[in-house]
Amino acid sequence: MKHRLFLPLIASCFILTGVITQPPALTTQPQQQKQAPREHRFRIGKLNNLWKVHDTKDPKNRVIRASKGDKVIWTAAGSELYFQFPDETVFDSTEATVADGKDLALTVSMNAKPGRYTYSVFCGKEKKFATGDSPPTIIIQ
Repeated sequence: MKHRLFLPLIASCFILTGVITQPPALTTQPQQQKQAPREHRFRIGKLNNLWKVHDTKDPKNRVIRASKGDKVIWTAAGSELYFQFPDETVFDSTEATVADGKDLALTVSMNAKPGRYTYSVFCGKEKKFATGDSPPTIIIQ
């Protein structure tokens, strides 16, 4: 009876030792290159008489698509702005403020999980919330 249990146990040890000590397999596929962090510039100001969050290069683009390590820069145009982020893992903070005419630059956290996040921007001058993709949205890829 002892021999029946002993033999499979020794065989298992040999197999595991072989798997553990095997050199890593060579692959013919190139490894995926990590992208360098990018900058995303968005403006918050009046657009068609409404407070909007929009891309500085393309006012029709109102959704930020960013990756971990990317920098998101919002420019306040016409009001002091108060930001609220419902998930602190996106920028390692839940709140931020920027003065009129200034930039707010935040880096997407390395702890940010991929997903779609909405955030709020309150415009102090007229006491109104800015809209983007109604509400403003950032997508972490």
